[in-house]
Amino acid sequence: EKNTRNKASFSTYGTRVDCHAEGDWQIYTTGYGDLYSTDGENYYYTDTFAGTSGASPIVTGAAVALSSMLWIYNGSIYAPKEMRDLLRRDGTPQASGGHIGPRPDLRKQVEHMTNRHLQMESTDFDGDGKSDYAIFRPSDGRWYIRYATGATAVYTWGSKGDIPCPADVNNDGRAELIVFRPWQGRWYIRYWNGSTTSIVWGAIGDIPIPLDYDGDGRAELAVYRWWTDNQGRWYIRYWNGTSTMIPWGVKTDTPLSRDIDGDGRDDLIVFRTNGKWFVRYAAGGYGVDTWGTWGDIPLCYRASSGNWNIAVWRPSAGMFFEKVFGGASQAPFYYGVAGDIPRYADTNGNNWDEATIYRPSNGRWYNTVSGVTSWGAVGDIAATR
Repeated sequence: EKNTRNKASFSTYGTRVDCHAEGDWQIYTTGYGDLYSTDGENYYYTDTFAGTSGASPIVTGAAVALSSMLWIYNGSIYAPKEMRDLLRRDGTPQASGGHIGPRPDLRKQVEHMTNRHLQMESTDFDGDGKSDYAIFRPSDGRWYIRYATGATAVYTWGSKGDIPCPADVNNDGRAELIVFRPWQGRWYIRYWNGSTTSIVWGAIGDIPIPLDYDGDGRAELAVYRWWTDNQGRWYIRYWNGTSTMIPWGVKTDTPLSRDIDGDGRDDLIVFRTNGKWFVRYAAGGYGVDTWGTWGDIPLCYRASSGNWNIAVWRPSAGMFFEKVFGGASQAPFYYGVAGDIPRYADTNGNNWDEATIYRPSNGRWYNTVSGVTSWGAVGDIAATR
């Protein structure tokens, strides 16, 4: 039922009914049809709908909308298992005792898209050389940080709709709390000495990617702009006040950035729907490699060699696939399930990353070295790398 979210008397229910939607004669449509009476040719067609005839298209429409947005913004697709988990987890719950899954909530579910492809330069918030577990809670704009020492802290910095982009922007060895506000094109930075600043750099629709493109130890504010035409463009703002625009990528690419060639400067990377990686080196020149397939989530990680390698996590299988860029691949391994958020993080300070999974359904982190850590809740954004 629309207002109470109670199960209608004629509804099917049970553990395999994943979602619900309005089905109590509250759905209207318009158009021309063949069903008509003396009241007019459109009378029955434009009358109210109920039951699965009305509820099913609402759920289907939500799935189509989410898939379309993921394709437009990140050039990717949801695996069927991943989509089902997303619709079941982040919707509006039914009234108690209904035994039917939640109603789709696109506002919450679009945040999962941000979670899926979040770009961060660092999440070592205390400067001890270890990645800290952090989550950003869109509902209240708070950062919840669990340091590698076990200590915890909460900071209010940001608001709903912001994209968390932690990075070390002053070369003090600690990642600052940073959010990008898409509708303003503005970055908000909170330094650890208590000072704050905001900088306009970007526009609505841009993808924020903090990176150290000049190798000075300070992450620059950068955005990837895909929406003006088919050309992908990187806009990089240096801390000396200068800026540059570099064309690299196409509209449906997924942008990333890491120091692939080991010269101390982050390179511009795009992952394409055909599984190809295109790297534009900060020193000049470019490289191409093929690793992954459409729908995979691309990642970069620091290996035991100290070099940055490429990887994909496959939602449909819950598997990591790792590879040296332009070189040998590693044995793939299972870690995670559809609906999880893949990350890499150096939680023990040995200067190489461990495969890490954040599970939105229970707020737990799963790390291949340190094990399981409970830190987060449904709806949080996993702000850790």
